[in-house]
Amino acid sequence: MQKLARSRGCFSDNILSIVASSRIIPIIDVTDGFDYRKLLAMYYDNGFRTIEIRMNSPYVKQLVDVVQKDFPNTYIFAGTCLSTQDITKARGLGLDILISPVFDPKLMEFCCLHNQPYIPCVNSVESLNIALSMGFSVLKFYPAEKYGGVDFLRKVYKDYDVRFMPSGGITLEIIKDYINEPNVAACCTSHISPLKLQEENNWIDIEKNITRAAKILLETSEA
Repeated sequence: MQKLARSRGCFSDNILSIVASSRIIPIIDVTDGFDYRKLLAMYYDNGFRTIEIRMNSPYVKQLVDVVQKDFPNTYIFAGTCLSTQDITKARGLGLDILISPVFDPKLMEFCCLHNQPYIPCVNSVESLNIALSMGFSVLKFYPAEKYGGVDFLRKVYKDYDVRFMPSGGITLEIIKDYINEPNVAACCTSHISPLKLQEENNWIDIEKNITRAAKILLETSEA
């Protein structure tokens, strides 16, 4: 596969450099009373410099404030952007890249018109073609496991000069299978510190997952 053309789409070249350097992007949300500062510190200490925070989280502002204050040089992706209001709110909070879990040409057009760094969602050849025709070349593939997983990525590899950021059902057991695909820039996952473990205050398993993910991150960064 050839390298992506320069200056293609809405900030696609800059977006690709950020996503590709991240490889594994933890999706972070927290439950009531959970020590999110400890969680963020654990990710940071294990080498993670990109995280995704859902815009529909009731703790989005607190999470963003802590990251921006205490964890320098960390990219923050705005997940679950479902409306232009979400886009505007995310940029107002200073988040770096905007992501949607749905295919929405209106949001794609809005972000292009307003120069917003946006990664649209695709999960079919049809939506992929539309996104590509609008100039996007870095794409979220979601929900990945539901819509063909690695097989879909291999199906479109030869004919589409794009890079994917798969998410949805990607556990630590299979995340390396995705990252090893040549048209995958990075994977997003909520399976490192899932809400269930937070509700149980199960720091032992959360720490094990973060350590395991950090090892995979190191291995894939060196590959």
